[in-house]
Amino acid sequence: INANPVNDDFLIPTTLEFREDGNFKTMNTIYPPPLPARFEFSESEVFVYAESALIGVLIKVGNKVLPGIYTLKGALTYQACNDSSCLLPETVSVEFKVKVVDFETPTGEVNAEIFSRIRFDK
Repeated sequence: INANPVNDDFLIPTTLEFREDGNFKTMNTIYPPPLPARFEFSESEVFVYAESALIGVLIKVGNKVLPGIYTLKGALTYQACNDSSCLLPETVSVEFKVKVVDFETPTGEVNAEIFSRIRFDK
C-alpha cells in the first residue's frame, strides 16, 4: 500500500483518522518510515508499506470525560498497488476500545514492545 506521505501527486496516501466528539481529540498521527519501491507504472521510486505498518496515534482525553470504557471510531484509507497499476483507494472502518481512569488510579505500560517501534517523538 502507499505510504504517508506519498511522493507522487496521483497516489493516495494511507491515512488513519478518528471521529472527534469533544471527549477525545487526535493530537498527532505517526506514520512509519516509507520503503522505496520500483513499479512499471512509475519512472521514479514509489513510497510504500509492505507486509505490515504500525501507525501511532496520540489522543488527548477531554477534562470532563468520566472513567469508563470508550470506543474510538475511525477510518483507515489506503491504496494498494502491484507492478503495473494501483487499485482504487479503499476505506475501512476501525474501532478501538480505550479505558479511561481517574488521576488516582495507578497505571502501567502495556504492549511496550509494540509502542517502542513507533516514533512518538516526531
